[in-house]
Amino acid sequence: MFQKHTINHISHELKTPITILVSQLETLLTYTDLDSLKPVLNIQIQSAKSLGDITNILLELSKFESGQTIKKESLRIDDLIFDIISELNTIHPDFIFDINYNSALIDEQVLMINANEMLVKQAFQNLLSNAIATVVRINLLLFLIL
Repeated sequence: MFQKHTINHISHELKTPITILVSQLETLLTYTDLDSLKPVLNIQIQSAKSLGDITNILLELSKFESGQTIKKESLRIDDLIFDIISELNTIHPDFIFDINYNSALIDEQVLMINANEMLVKQAFQNLLSNAIATVVRINLLLFLIL
């Protein structure tokens, strides 16, 4: 049952990013100007790194499911979120993240957590990616209605 669930999860997590990456790489074949190609290649590199991260996360999850210990470390949650936003802005440069945050009002120790960075990062990345997709779908729906 665990194997079936894991294979299902891996297939779901990797299918869409791989399809997008292949499609975008095929589009690069039409570029003739090297200067316009470089920023697009950087996005593709980020996408490929993301696929590697997903694979590593799935391996960590399988360790957890099999009862093995997952490596935890102390990390600042706000720094992690800002890093994720920076990565997502590379892929979605037109999306604007509105963050209301005043670090002077927050005790730094409250922002520190002891967790597996890859797993926490993936969780927030999924949430923020879903937010982007939802806004895009809502905007598209509004466009179609108007």
